[in-house]
Amino acid sequence: MFATSYYVVQRTCGARLISDRLAGFTFWGWQLVIVLAAISLPLGITSSKEYAELEWPIDILITLVWVSYAIVFFGTIMKRTIPHIYVANWFFGGFILTIAVLHVVNSAALPVSLYKSYSVYAGVQDAMVVRTQCRWLFSDSGFSWNHVLLCSQTSESACVFLSTFCGAFLGVNIYLHLGGASSLALYRITRLGSVIGHGVLVDSACTVLGRHD
Repeated sequence: MFATSYYVVQRTCGARLISDRLAGFTFWGWQLVIVLAAISLPLGITSSKEYAELEWPIDILITLVWVSYAIVFFGTIMKRTIPHIYVANWFFGGFILTIAVLHVVNSAALPVSLYKSYSVYAGVQDAMVVRTQCRWLFSDSGFSWNHVLLCSQTSESACVFLSTFCGAFLGVNIYLHLGGASSLALYRITRLGSVIGHGVLVDSACTVLGRHD
């Protein structure tokens, strides 16, 4: 996403990145995050919290990298030579801000040593923050726990896997969202939905519901 957004923002804004050094820092800084995560997690150095597994020194590094990323991206948009802002950059901008809020709020912790910290939220509040952040991230970014988008080429076996996985591990149903041109694959998904008891949503006119074996 770093490389893609950097490429897209330059091409669509008609301008070079605002800072090559900051861009380089985001690359090497993120590589360091990956290396530290690969070392610390197997050693059990973790906060044991979803979306905030890494301990506070690495969290600070992630924050620095992400702030630099935002400065480079939004700074490049501000120096654009093209009057309008392409829609791709709006999506990238939303992604940057969303992850920033998710990281800062969910990773807030009180360090007690170099290798250990505790969440600033206690008990139920901590659980509510994690769940709220996760649902907000997935729901508002187009994916939620009970809404799985399946394209017309999705096989029936894939639908069975998704339904079983969601039911067994997530404890929720999935909804097979059907749209666009009708096809045999969509017909199978529709029949599958009626068989396994999951909802089937059709948001466009299609003859799929009228077909028979």
